[in-house]
Amino acid sequence: MTTSPTPAAVARSAPGSAAAWRPPAERLEARLAEAGEQGRAALVTYGVAGYPDRDTALAAFRAMAEAGADVLEVGPPYSDPLIDGPVIQRAVQAALDRGSRLDDVLAMVAELTADPAVPPVVLLLYYHLIAHRGVERFAGDLAAAGACGAVVPTCHRRRRGTGWPRPDESASRRSSWPPRPRPTHGSKRWHAPAVGSSTRRRPSA
Repeated sequence: MTTSPTPAAVARSAPGSAAAWRPPAERLEARLAEAGEQGRAALVTYGVAGYPDRDTALAAFRAMAEAGADVLEVGPPYSDPLIDGPVIQRAVQAALDRGSRLDDVLAMVAELTADPAVPPVVLLLYYHLIAHRGVERFAGDLAAAGACGAVVPTCHRRRRGTGWPRPDESASRRSSWPPRPRPTHGSKRWHAPAVGSSTRRRPSA
């Protein structure tokens, strides 16, 4: 499946652009590696897209970037946020009440990533949103928006056997799919992402 680049992506890859364009997954890896070389943990900040409204959320993410965030986690609102706490649940419901949907979130991400000063952006979302959209379509839309990947805590590793992009498939879109176990998972589940992580895989030239 191929997707047309967004105007932001075209601008980033144009000769003489403010910053040389690199595949989003490589930008994410480079930023995390930089933090490691500096002997510090990466600062990953999170916000609910569309809360309390689109413009304020966009300004908040830009403020996070200016304050030194290494990675921005953008949370699309979802109607059944069972693994989130009450604060995020209220923010999500407020965003939904204002009509924020996944297309709006992707459009906001594209606006964020159009600025070369903004650090890598990933989506933190429930698998149900991906399943509803379709994995292939979601992966293409994610890459077209300039996001570096998606964190999907509700996607069990066994679910990847059908329909989930393999590392080489997601790499072809230059986005990563890092698995992230929850604190309630056992030690084996925490060990699995270290073994099965796709963030180091690259497509052949």
